[in-house]
Amino acid sequence: MNSKGSNKTNILYISHLSELHGAERVLLLLLKHIDRGRFNPYVILPADGPLKEKLEAFRIETFIIPIKPWICPSGLSDERFISSIGYFLKKNVSKLVDMIIEKKIDLVHTNTSTIIDGAFASVLTETPHIWHLHEILRGNPGFKKIINTNKIFDAISGLSSKVVSVSKVVDSQFKDTPIAKRTVIQNGIDIDRFSGKTSGDIRMKLNIKKETSIVLSVGAIIKEKGYRYLIDAIPGIISSRCSDVHFLIAGGVVDENVYKELKDSIEDKGLDNHISFLGYRDDLPSILREADLFVLPSVKEAFPLSLLEAMASCTPVIATRCGGPEEMIVDGKTGNLVLTCSALAIENAIVELLKDKDKARQMAERARRRVQDFFDIDIFINKWHNLYEDVLEDTRKSTYDKNRVIEVILDLLEISGDKGLSLIVINEQLRGFMKRVKGTFIYKLYNFFKT
Repeated sequence: MNSKGSNKTNILYISHLSELHGAERVLLLLLKHIDRGRFNPYVILPADGPLKEKLEAFRIETFIIPIKPWICPSGLSDERFISSIGYFLKKNVSKLVDMIIEKKIDLVHTNTSTIIDGAFASVLTETPHIWHLHEILRGNPGFKKIINTNKIFDAISGLSSKVVSVSKVVDSQFKDTPIAKRTVIQNGIDIDRFSGKTSGDIRMKLNIKKETSIVLSVGAIIKEKGYRYLIDAIPGIISSRCSDVHFLIAGGVVDENVYKELKDSIEDKGLDNHISFLGYRDDLPSILREADLFVLPSVKEAFPLSLLEAMASCTPVIATRCGGPEEMIVDGKTGNLVLTCSALAIENAIVELLKDKDKARQMAERARRRVQDFFDIDIFINKWHNLYEDVLEDTRKSTYDKNRVIEVILDLLEISGDKGLSLIVINEQLRGFMKRVKGTFIYKLYNFFKT
C-alpha cells in the first residue's frame, strides 16, 4: 500500500514535448508496458500532439500545462527564454501543486533535464521526485549556456529523490552527486516489433531498385544529429566506390535553418537523386527491415532509441563515438564505431560494410542478440518497477534541501535581471543615438522632403 492509503501508486509524469522524439518515445514505451495493477499514471504535456493521442489510446489520463524549458534551447533567443520562465513558472508550479494534492500523487517523474517545474512542485508538496535524464548537457550544440552547467547539475541533484540517467555518459555528469542518489537505467525496446520480413513498400514508393543498397538514418533534423557529415561523405561513396546506393533520413524538421543548409548542400553536390528525406515516420520497423545499413552520424547522443531499434531489426549499424552508442555497440563485433564530425570516417565505414556483406550480416546477428540480452523491454520495465518501489520505501528517510530551491530561484532571477539590464542599456544607447541623429543635417533634410 502506498503513502496515500491506496492500493496503487499514483505517478505524475511530466513531459517537455508533445511530439514523439527520443525522450517521449521512451516515456511512451514505459507507460505502455508499466504494470497498471500496481501503478496508476497521469501525464502532463505542454500542448496537444501525437504523444497525447498515443497515451489516450492506452487510456492514460493527460493534462495540458504549458511548461517551458529552464535550460535554453539553441534556437530560442535569450530574451524570449527568460521572459517565458518569468511568465509561466509560478503559474505552472501552482497548477502542479494543486494536481499533486487533488490526484493524491505518490511520486513525480520528470522526463527530461530541461524542465524544472515538477521538481519545485515536488519539494513544495514533499512528494518524492525522480529526474529522468536523456540529455548530455556539456558541449551539446542543442543548448545555450545561459545558466552555469555546474549549477544545473547541483539543482537536479538537490531537487531529486533519485537522479536516473539513460546511460553511463549522462550519469558521469553528476560525479559530485552522492552515488546512492544516482542510478542508470538504459533504454529498452520491444524487440518483437522489429522482427519479420521486409515489405518492399519504401522501395516501391520512392522507386528504389531492388539491387540498390539503402542506407538509413533516423532522428530529428537538428544540428546535433550530425547529418552534414553524412551528406559530406556521400560524394566519395557514390563517385568511385559504391555508386548504387540511396540514402534515407527519417525524422521531423525541428530546426528549419539546419534543414535548409542540408538541402542546399545536397543541391550543391548534385546529390538529389541519391538522398530522400522521409519526415517523421511511425512505420520505422518496416523501413529498418528494408535498409541494408543504418548510420548514426550524431555529434552528441545520450542513448539513442533508433540505434537500438536498428540493432533489433538485424540491420548492420555504424555510429559515431558520441556518448551513448559506445555503451550499446561492441566495436567491430555488433557494429562499427567511428570518429564524430568526420565525413571521411563515415564514408570509409559505409563502404566497408556495403562491400563486405558477410561481415555486415554477422555483425547484425550479434547485435540483435545483444539487444535481447541487455536491452529487452522486460529488463527495462522491471528496473523501473523496482526503482519506484525503492524510492517510495525510502521516502520516510529522505528530505529535500529546500535551500537549494531558493538558490535555483535566485539564480533564475539573477539571469533575468542581467538580461533586463542589458536590454535597458541597449535601449538607452539607441535613444542617445537617435537624439544625435535628429541633430544632423541629413535627418533634417529627410524630414523636410517627408513633409
